[in-house]
Amino acid sequence: MDTRTALAALIVALGPGLARAAATDVVINEVFYLGASNADEWIELKNTGTDSIDVGGWFFCARFDYQALANLTILHGDDFNLGPGEIVALQSDARLSLDSVSDLGLYSTSLFADPNNMVDFVQWGTDSIPGGGRSSVARDKGIWTETSPDHYDFVPQAAAGESAAFDGTNGGGGLLTLGSDFANGTPTPGTENPTAVEPTSWGRVKSLYKTD
Repeated sequence: MDTRTALAALIVALGPGLARAAATDVVINEVFYLGASNADEWIELKNTGTDSIDVGGWFFCARFDYQALANLTILHGDDFNLGPGEIVALQSDARLSLDSVSDLGLYSTSLFADPNNMVDFVQWGTDSIPGGGRSSVARDKGIWTETSPDHYDFVPQAAAGESAAFDGTNGGGGLLTLGSDFANGTPTPGTENPTAVEPTSWGRVKSLYKTD
């Protein structure tokens, strides 16, 4: 096998895994869900990795409301191509209702029931979403915890005027985020969260594959 053939084979073999590793660097960084209307509510994403990632073709799923990121208005940030450390805040709309009790999944495709397509997830206000949600998908992805049958970890409901902000850690180890990794407080759209730390791509990968 010549060098070019071997390189092509290596890219094919590693490509999907590398793409998933890059996707996990994009996190739901902050959510403001207690606005007077959808127009007042927003979701913030952050690229915590070292490579740029284009999220323009990705989707949000809040309970069973779906919307493509490209259809949402950018409130803070330049575009959907997020450079290392870059933050974008997106305005919610009528097709993406952020209720006081809800969940929110970030997906790389619109196949929402497939854990392979879920990038990040957060649930707030209750351990059991009325009418169901995507908690079980996040559990199967390994990024959210089922505490007992059909009951899941969650972020306590924010007070009026507060947002839920990610502190930059995955308290469950690896890519497993806990409800306690989010804090309710003064919204900071488009800027770093007060308690944010800076995980690196390599650090997240090492945590995922570490052995005791």
